[in-house]
Amino acid sequence: MMNMANVAVVPALWIIVSAAIMSGLILGIGHWFPWEAWLKRRLPRLLSYGYGLVAVLVPASLVMAIYEQWIALAAVWGCAVVGGLTVVGGYGLDSFVGAMNERRVAQEEGRLLRGQVYEGRE
Repeated sequence: MMNMANVAVVPALWIIVSAAIMSGLILGIGHWFPWEAWLKRRLPRLLSYGYGLVAVLVPASLVMAIYEQWIALAAVWGCAVVGGLTVVGGYGLDSFVGAMNERRVAQEEGRLLRGQVYEGRE
């Protein structure tokens, strides 16, 4: 006699394995894709992060959609979007702080070159 629970597990296992293989193939293609020839430069870091995230999320999302796990699907994509915005915001903040530091250094160098600072005093 066949156990019906095992019958349901086999297709689920194949769906999960297929999604994992799909994710690996997408990541492999992205890793060896000639981005520099196509874009005329290296793939920017944020786009690289996004590509990798989508390569993992889309196959996993397909599995969740097949099994109608809408709340889990929304949670995963919500976390991905907020995480992505956090990374982009972090890069923007780092860029701003770096520019402010460069400006401060340039101003200090300008004062030194104009002879406005002697022995640490203005």
